[in-house]
Amino acid sequence: MQNFKKCVLLIVLLLCTTFITVQAQTKPTTSKDSTIAYAPVDSSLDLEKDLLPLDEILEIAVKNSPYINYDLALIERQKNSLIVTKREWQHVLSAQAFYSWGNQALNYGSENGGYSYNILNGYRYGFNLNIPFSEFTTRKAKINVDKAELEAAKYKREQTEMMLRRQVIEEYNHLLAAQKLLKIKTEGNENARITYEMTEKRFREGGIQLDDMTRANDALVAAQTAQVMSVTEYRILLLSFEELIGVKLATIKK
Repeated sequence: MQNFKKCVLLIVLLLCTTFITVQAQTKPTTSKDSTIAYAPVDSSLDLEKDLLPLDEILEIAVKNSPYINYDLALIERQKNSLIVTKREWQHVLSAQAFYSWGNQALNYGSENGGYSYNILNGYRYGFNLNIPFSEFTTRKAKINVDKAELEAAKYKREQTEMMLRRQVIEEYNHLLAAQKLLKIKTEGNENARITYEMTEKRFREGGIQLDDMTRANDALVAAQTAQVMSVTEYRILLLSFEELIGVKLATIKK
């Protein structure tokens, strides 16, 4: 009976050991695949060293910005509107030239319910010019309104450029920080993978307990997760920055 109990106990211990070994062998393959699958974007490009100076990037962003171009179009439209207002008197001005001749004949006529007569003798000629009185009272005010709107359009353009420059500076520095953080997370993931492999080897050799193996695995999963999140953040910032300045980063290398 005692020999039978010892055999049963030995079989149970062998099964538990086999199960733990299988679990330990299946986990590290995930870490290696994850490192390859989430490799950094443009890892060979050091943004801080390889890109043009920030001042030149700012000028590129201003040149390519649709917001700046829209404000410039508004300024051009307002300039033409001011020109039209200054020449508006030409639309309301009316002129008429006339001439006539006669030989002492008496001409009777009716006009607006009344009577009139003219004695035509010799030649008559003249020129009539009609200018609405409102043109004298409102013309200056209309011109001042258009001038004020033109100045407002220019200030709007300056405001847009200032906001754009601030946004470029902010996103540029966030992008640099994201790339540095990604390098740190990548190194941390690699160190965690190496630590896991060393821990796994010692576990197979029986040098450490299962708790130590579990902690190494948890550290590796945390490092992999941090790298994936860092890669995602870097990609978002990179694409957003390229949209903001209007060109690909590869085209603005030194």
